[in-house]
Amino acid sequence: MKVGVIYTAKTDALEKRINQSLCEKLGTKTEIVNYQDLTVLTETAGAGHITRGAGARYAALCLKAAQEGADVVLSTCCVMGDAVQPLKPAMSFLGTPLVSIDEAFCRQAIKECDKVILLATAGVAAFSVGHTFEGEERLLNKFVNRKTIIAKNTSGLSGDAFAEKLLENIKNDLDDIDGIILSQPSMAFAGDYIRKKTGKKVYTAIDDIAGDLKK
Repeated sequence: MKVGVIYTAKTDALEKRINQSLCEKLGTKTEIVNYQDLTVLTETAGAGHITRGAGARYAALCLKAAQEGADVVLSTCCVMGDAVQPLKPAMSFLGTPLVSIDEAFCRQAIKECDKVILLATAGVAAFSVGHTFEGEERLLNKFVNRKTIIAKNTSGLSGDAFAEKLLENIKNDLDDIDGIILSQPSMAFAGDYIRKKTGKKVYTAIDDIAGDLKK
């Protein structure tokens, strides 16, 4: 199987985790081809919404993956979820299903929780993942009490310091919720730390990366 993986921003740790998960679920012979355009994210973040140009460039990456023979395409940028959804029918017509990385963790949170915090470090990410969440609610016919929080003062932090800052932003709401959604892949590696500290269910982009692709 050939998998096209679409990035905007990425880290070595994220790429390694995604590649490892794909090979574990789809087999070691899986061919993984990466496509990236960082300007899609920077332009969208600067504008506060997905611009025409950013959306078109992201769509072009997905279509390029299909043109180059990908059997399935994984979109890893949760900010671009609103652009991915209208692309799906066209990609399916081409025979290359398109999966957004936030769909699986939103679905799992809805199945397991009644009250959640949707936590993001960028408003544009919370906005887009919120739409993915709502779409999965309708598919499952289960509707969850969701509070969206934009974490403050996280810039430049990493590791445990970053995770602690995320916790600081939600500490007053922990008693009222069942689960925490870390909306962006850049937040995902804080998941284990927050689980241990809070005892809450935490949902991230790296929990089940390849599940939907395998289906």
